[in-house]
Amino acid sequence: MAASWAVKYICRAKQACTEFTGSSTWLTSAKYYIKDNYKLMRGSRDKIRWNMFVWNRFSMPKHRIICWLALQDRLKTKARLFPLGIGVDNLCGLCGSHPEIGAHLFFECKYSIDCCTAIMHWLGFRTYRSSLISLFQWVRRYCTSGFKRKVTYAVITGVVYFIWKARNSSIWKGSVPTVKHTVQHIQFCVKNRVSKLIGKKISTSEAHWFASL
Repeated sequence: MAASWAVKYICRAKQACTEFTGSSTWLTSAKYYIKDNYKLMRGSRDKIRWNMFVWNRFSMPKHRIICWLALQDRLKTKARLFPLGIGVDNLCGLCGSHPEIGAHLFFECKYSIDCCTAIMHWLGFRTYRSSLISLFQWVRRYCTSGFKRKVTYAVITGVVYFIWKARNSSIWKGSVPTVKHTVQHIQFCVKNRVSKLIGKKISTSEAHWFASL
């Protein structure tokens, strides 16, 4: 009872760590490492390597940032802001029928599904994935050409950026651009960006594929 507030706080933290981990073995070890206790409290998690998907030189910088935030589920969606008293509801700004969370925007919303499907068909793929990370992983697995893979990564980051932009337009301007309009913007941005950055010689088949887009 006579201890200072700092000592009491340390004791509470020690008790919380013991209860959380279900063991006091971390207190009896000869050496203590904060990193080891952090890993013990965090538990085991699957490591997702998405840096190659986002930090791709063919992707526009502003597209990379939004995609990076989306992959970490850090975008300020309505479902995240509404409990803080920001906004009138938590419904998706694009379809208005489901809570606006990151998983819904990329790619469970009807608007984002249509955009993603159209842009993948433009690239020559007949596939669809219901989540952003699974779409990236599919491209990494089935795109054998390095150039084609990087262009596709750039296209997907562009899709994420323009879907988020369309969502913001629906909230701040009260209008949602058509799927065709969004897809055309993605196509223009990617083709313009990649055309400027192609430095090394690419194969004839890759050149024909890119010219056909």
